[in-house]
Amino acid sequence: MKSENIESLIKNIQLRPKMYLEDLSIKNLYFFLSGYICASNQSSDDVLSESKKIDSIFHSEFTKRSKSWILLH
Repeated sequence: MKSENIESLIKNIQLRPKMYLEDLSIKNLYFFLSGYICASNQSSDDVLSESKKIDSIFHSEFTKRSKSWILLH
């Protein structure tokens, strides 16, 4: 799995979140993405590397969206 696949998946989830997650929550998104990585056929080192990348992307996007939401309210 390449990081482009993860980024593409995250963008697709942003466009149609209910298609991927029944209950919209950060916890469910995290578990969904973790499961996606584990389901791929990679070595454990690759999975760990991708998992860290997802954590980084998730944190970055969550922080940006949280700040914009706070500014609106």
